[in-house]
Amino acid sequence: MDRYKYIEKLLYEYNSLKTFIKNAQQQIENIQKDVDGVSGVSYNKVSSKTNNTTSIVENEVLKREKKISILQKRIQKTQGLLDRLDRSIEVLNDIEKRIIKLRYMKNLQWYEVSWNVKYSERWCKELKSKAIEKIAVAMFGNIEEYENTV
Repeated sequence: MDRYKYIEKLLYEYNSLKTFIKNAQQQIENIQKDVDGVSGVSYNKVSSKTNNTTSIVENEVLKREKKISILQKRIQKTQGLLDRLDRSIEVLNDIEKRIIKLRYMKNLQWYEVSWNVKYSERWCKELKSKAIEKIAVAMFGNIEEYENTV
């Protein structure tokens, strides 16, 4: 996938990614609060082929800790990506930011974007393309110049 399409995909998914972070944080809280599945002390031991004995409670706690760890890593990765995208959007001028936010974050149609910014649809689409290129350079550097020097 080229970087233009990647940036556009991120912009389209922006709100969903923010929602994922909130949902994952809520899921972590629920896992940490949930005590129904774990009883205080269990004397039932499970023996494996290696003769290691672990209690059902220990297994449940380890399973929950693993879930939390996986969710935290996914949150961290997604938040890092969104932070990079937000910083990259900051390089845009006001009208470019507005077009990007109206089109991708507010999910408006082109005629609605055009009406909001008082430019033609064609010019809004042109500004959007330029803005996405600026975002791509801010996120990944100017790859074309680098490739031409190698």
